[in-house]
Amino acid sequence: MTAIRNRIETWFKNFGLLISRRPWLFLLCSVLAVAAMTFQLPNIRMDTSAEGLLHKQDPSLKTYEAFREQFGRDQMVIIGLNPPEVFNSQFLGKLRDFHNALEQEVPYMDEVTSLINAEHMHGEGDDLIVEDLLESWPQTAAEMQG
Repeated sequence: MTAIRNRIETWFKNFGLLISRRPWLFLLCSVLAVAAMTFQLPNIRMDTSAEGLLHKQDPSLKTYEAFREQFGRDQMVIIGLNPPEVFNSQFLGKLRDFHNALEQEVPYMDEVTSLINAEHMHGEGDDLIVEDLLESWPQTAAEMQG
C-alpha cells in the first residue's frame, strides 16, 4: 500500500513541477480544453426519465412500455399565464371561465389545477384545516386583498 501511495505522491509532485515550470503551456491547454467542451454544449441532452436509465433492449423496459400502453401514461401539460395582476376580479373571472372550458371541452383530461381549485392549508391548534383557496369568491377589492 505504501508503494502505491509513494507513486501517486511522486506523480502529483512531478505534475506540480511541470505546471510551475511551464505555466503558460498549462494555461493554454486549460483554455483549449474548456473551449472544446464549450463547443459541445448545444449537443448536451438531459434525460431524467425512468426509461433513460435502462438500455433500449432491456426486458424490463419492454415490460414497462407494455404496461404504459395498457394503463396509460402519466403526462402533464402546463399552461403559463402572465397577467398584469393576478388577484383582481377581472383576471380571476377569465381564469375561472378558462378553467371550466378546459375541464368541459378537452377530451381525455383527468384534472385541471389552477387558482380556481387550489387548496389552502393552515393549522389551528392541533388541527390541519384544508379548504379551497377561493372558497368564497371575492366580490370587492377589499375582499381581494384580505
